Amino acid sequence: MRSLVLLLLLSCTGLVTAEDPADGGSDAGHSELDAGRDAGAFSEPDAEVADAGVVDAGFDAGSVVDGGMDAGTVVDAGTDAGVSTDAGTDPCGAARLCERWDGYSATTLSNNSNLGSWRVNAPGPGITASLDTARSRSGKALKVHMDQGSSSGAQLRISSGPLFAMTRSQLYGRLWLYMGADGSSTHWTIFGAAGTIPGGVPTSGNRATYLFSAFQDGSQKNIFGDVYYNDQTRQDCWNASSQRIPTNRWACVSFFIDGQAMRYRFSLDGAAVPSMNVDMTGQGCVAHPANSPWYGPAFSEFYVGAMSFHPMTAPMDLWIDDVAVDTAPLSCP
Repeated sequence: MRSLVLLLLLSCTGLVTAEDPADGGSDAGHSELDAGRDAGAFSEPDAEVADAGVVDAGFDAGSVVDGGMDAGTVVDAGTDAGVSTDAGTDPCGAARLCERWDGYSATTLSNNSNLGSWRVNAPGPGITASLDTARSRSGKALKVHMDQGSSSGAQLRISSGPLFAMTRSQLYGRLWLYMGADGSSTHWTIFGAAGTIPGGVPTSGNRATYLFSAFQDGSQKNIFGDVYYNDQTRQDCWNASSQRIPTNRWACVSFFIDGQAMRYRFSLDGAAVPSMNVDMTGQGCVAHPANSPWYGPAFSEFYVGAMSFHPMTAPMDLWIDDVAVDTAPLSCP
């Protein structure tokens, strides 16, 4: 066990931050949060999960300013605080940000290109990002393929429209995942949101990212996890769940993040995953004390895709469809 931890420490802490070639900054591309984890210590999926535990700490729906988005992304400046949409009938509902991908042509996506209001970040070899018709919940889905041994990935990022505001400390979201070939790595990301930490805390003015990611369990299978990263302090923290990512089927995930309260909540197919809960701090950090607070930002950017920081153990295919993000709860059917 000690040798495995030491191996992870040596392999992770020496990594150079993977910067976004388009903006020179690092959002999800951190040095690596996994150095202190023993991959063999993770247990099998939870045998039982509690009722959905998403907390609504309150929001000011009237503070959102309407903004335009390019074709393909559906935006509704209004919202019903009680919205709970059925992704099988209407994946958008009143969500301020909703992406079905069906308004675009099926195509391979190139690095630094634009897809409506999204920007493509696909920096490495062995990576293919595309809008795919072979597997989707409607007409098309975002597909990311990573070769065995690859250690980068592809993300689509968005920062325009009425969802984002200088004081937007809370976001709710829902999206659908289909994992086919399920290669894994020590850590890869699925989706997240970033922004500037507001005043009143020691790291005010820094850029921070709240991430939902995948780690390896003892069988090199993918499990869900939470990640926090601060661009300036390089605080790189993690929280691993015991919930495996389903394979060879569509799975619905919903989430809630609150930067001010430093809170993460997560559900899979309508059932809460308690081991994904974060309140103020997670299970550990790299080069920072394990109990370091996850000081959260006002969210100004959201991104989705698959980005790995270690070589993949095998090829991986991930499809993502019907992405919805809002300031009101969004639940899975």
